[in-house]
Amino acid sequence: MCEEHDIKTGVLLDCTGSLANCRVMRFPHDESHLHHGAGIDIVNIRGGLEVTASGIIGTGWVPDKSVTPPAAIALEGMTGWGFGGFKGHETPYCHVHIVVTNNSETVCGHLLEGSYLHPKPAPDKVDKVSGRGNVPEHFTVAIAKVSGVTLRMVADKAGVYHDLVPA
Repeated sequence: MCEEHDIKTGVLLDCTGSLANCRVMRFPHDESHLHHGAGIDIVNIRGGLEVTASGIIGTGWVPDKSVTPPAAIALEGMTGWGFGGFKGHETPYCHVHIVVTNNSETVCGHLLEGSYLHPKPAPDKVDKVSGRGNVPEHFTVAIAKVSGVTLRMVADKAGVYHDLVPA
C-alpha cells in the first residue's frame, strides 16, 4: 500500500478488525522462552482474533552494505530484519504495535509477517443464522502520510534504531 501511494513516512493511525492467525514479537513471560538470547519471544496466536493496532511507517536504511540482520532476529522465517517488512536499504517498513485477543488470552507486541485474515469460506460453510462467512472478514487500516521529514529505520554497526531526518 505504501509503495502504491508513495508513502515514505507516515502514521498508522489505527487497524481494527479480526484475524485468523497472528504472529507477535513480545517480551517473554519467563527466561525459558528466550529465543537465542535475543530477549524476545515470538508467539503464534490462532483465532478468531479481535485486534487493534497503531504504528509508524518509514524507510529501511542500511548505509553500510556489510551490515546484516543478527542471527537471533533473522530466524523464525522472517525476511530481512523481520520487523514489518524491513528487508533492506530504501525499502518501506511498518513498525506496528498490536493488541490481539481470543477467547482465552490477550497479547500485545510487534506485528510480524505470517499474520492472516480469515479466508472466505465455501458457501456451504456460511452460518445460516448470522450470515457470517458470506463476505471476507473485516480489517480496516487508517494511514496518514507525513511530509517534510523522512523516518528511517537504520541498521548500522551501532544497531537498529529509528531516525527522523529532513526530507
